[in-house]
Amino acid sequence: ALSPLAVERIRLVMLERLEQRSSLLALRDALALSVQYGLGMRNQEIWALTLGDVAGRRATVREVLSYGALDAGKTEGATGRGRRPPIDALLAEDLAAWKAALAAHGYPSAPHDFLLRGDLGGHGARDSHMTGSQAHTWPRKYFTPAVRRVAEEWPDEHTEITGATPYSLRRRSEEHTS
Repeated sequence: ALSPLAVERIRLVMLERLEQRSSLLALRDALALSVQYGLGMRNQEIWALTLGDVAGRRATVREVLSYGALDAGKTEGATGRGRRPPIDALLAEDLAAWKAALAAHGYPSAPHDFLLRGDLGGHGARDSHMTGSQAHTWPRKYFTPAVRRVAEEWPDEHTEITGATPYSLRRRSEEHTS
């Protein structure tokens, strides 16, 4: 499980624009981390969220992105209802900053638009969610290098970070929200 400090440091490393990425892509990756940690979600669930799913004080988790297609089978389809994790004040601030950044860059920000768009770098599924390939490679390309850098820069403070995966974000959140 990752500590809140480790998560914040990983987020800050992502915002430093690893590999000279655009600020919008760096912000998207940092938000993906915040959403998964803050809501205790599966990797596949964060990519299927819409802006309307994270409005107000609770998120609505209904679908997953499975093999590049939206699928309600693992979430709403399995139980007949979506999960409703609370949105805390810090995550609400991150979400507001993200919505403002989308609008400033001319991307749609209606309730039905995807929260973590796949088309920001010129690629993505036809309806703008992440492609299966994007969702599958995100941890290896963006999460793991950020984790590695935090572990290297603060080796004595983050022994729990070695080998962390995005699922490590979900385990911590589950422990503190049960």
